[in-house]
Amino acid sequence: MQLGDGEFAAVRAGMTVWLESLFPRRRLLREIRAGWAKPGEKDAWLADRYFDLTRSGDDLLHVDEQTWNDLEFPRIFAQLDTTITRIGSQCLFRQMRTYAREPAQTQALYETFQALRRDRDLRERIQLTLTSLNADSAARVVETLYEPRIEGPKHPALIIGWSVVSLGLVGAMSASLIPLGMALLVLGVNVAISARTASRRYRLIETLRGVFELISVAEGLGRIRTDQPVAQIAALARARASRRQVKRVFRWFHRFGNLPMGLGIWLNLVFPAEVLVSIHTVNRLPGVREELRSMYEQVGSLDAAIAVASFLERAAHCPAASGPDSTIEIEAGYHPLIQQPVPNSLRLEERSALISGSNMAGKTTFIKMVAINLIFGRTLGFCLARDARIPWASVMACIRTEQSVESGKSRYFAEIETILTFLRRDGGDGHLVVVIDEPFSGTNTTERVAAAKAVLAALSRHSLVLATTHDVELQEMLRDRFDMFHFTENPQVEGYFDYRLQRGPCYERNALKLLAEVGYPHAVIAEAVELAGASGGPAKADLV
Repeated sequence: MQLGDGEFAAVRAGMTVWLESLFPRRRLLREIRAGWAKPGEKDAWLADRYFDLTRSGDDLLHVDEQTWNDLEFPRIFAQLDTTITRIGSQCLFRQMRTYAREPAQTQALYETFQALRRDRDLRERIQLTLTSLNADSAARVVETLYEPRIEGPKHPALIIGWSVVSLGLVGAMSASLIPLGMALLVLGVNVAISARTASRRYRLIETLRGVFELISVAEGLGRIRTDQPVAQIAALARARASRRQVKRVFRWFHRFGNLPMGLGIWLNLVFPAEVLVSIHTVNRLPGVREELRSMYEQVGSLDAAIAVASFLERAAHCPAASGPDSTIEIEAGYHPLIQQPVPNSLRLEERSALISGSNMAGKTTFIKMVAINLIFGRTLGFCLARDARIPWASVMACIRTEQSVESGKSRYFAEIETILTFLRRDGGDGHLVVVIDEPFSGTNTTERVAAAKAVLAALSRHSLVLATTHDVELQEMLRDRFDMFHFTENPQVEGYFDYRLQRGPCYERNALKLLAEVGYPHAVIAEAVELAGASGGPAKADLV
């Protein structure tokens, strides 16, 4: 009997399921290959924990909170995060928030990403090894390694003392020195200890298991042989001797966890054995913390590197050439969150940029694109562009700050507070890039123009500034330090905007044109044109 196409497909799917149940690596490998070059789907649970525990207090050494949020990096991170482990997510998050100290670091990162893109066999061997560390509880490992104090069981001295008493009573009962009824007392107290410490003990034990699994994964990765320039594998291979020392710290914990036939449960009834083993392990952890931190960073950053390589597989990009001068040169750069982006280019040589144009013309998206690429270049070593040369600078942004209900601050007040921090920062010879979207838009025109001119001029004396504005008056006021750019309407394209950056100043006032374009009543437009003309606005013939 000949099978039809549908029946054959069903049989084949059934065979695949059966084979994968016998050989789990086949299923893991299929899932790994299916996820290559696809956007991430993980939630960001505790992804920021490593960064929070190790961050510097200096905003110039990392991407500050407001800049991270204003540039939509939480969404960008979610797209990049295809890591296998929570540890990988944490290392990727920290890497994207921390500026490299010198160009050689980002160059080495970029070479690693490209090596992992090229060598599928190596990449998949690493990912298969990492799968044994993919439990969510591994997210807590970072706290054990980087919190100032390791949280062990409460009242360890009392628990140890009671354990000695318990064993003594059990021994005495075995020798018939005390009544058998004393067993009920021992049993009751141990059950009470077990119940009292259950939630805290469970979390601690799960975390210690995660640490032990980290050691095992590091051991597996260190055994991989490759000629590719992957520094993490080389470092893990060199650290074999120190791993043996670390494993000795976990010897009793590992043995207790692998006792056969539920023997551990019975031991806990005789005395709090599991708690004792945990206390013993936690007390010895400080002596091997540095070795464990090194393993955490090597394993996590390797997982993160594969996630970045996966992103680069689907994204047009280039290595970021950087230097100490104040030049920004981005050719055909684009924003990573736009499905069909319009590439734009920018060249600034020791000058700032003022970008004007209508709402929805592309001003905000453009300055975000530039800032995102500067941060990518400084943290991961690439830009989403055909070619790029960026300054070795930190980035700070103030883009469309919303009103905070909790703090009671208006958008305007939150904005002026943020811009004040920019004024108090001195990047030193252009080593700070400040990105501001429509400064002081929450106030009246006269004061807005005056404040924007004064502030942007002051900022440009020690920083590179990228600012957007509707106020064409600022172009003349700032021409000594700023290059002028603009976006404009294009009636020939659908949607009225072509999103292409134009060099030079723009003196058109296009708000009324847009009202006419979307179909406002003729009488409304005519009155608005007349009023605008009386105040020096666009001529009537331009609009009606």
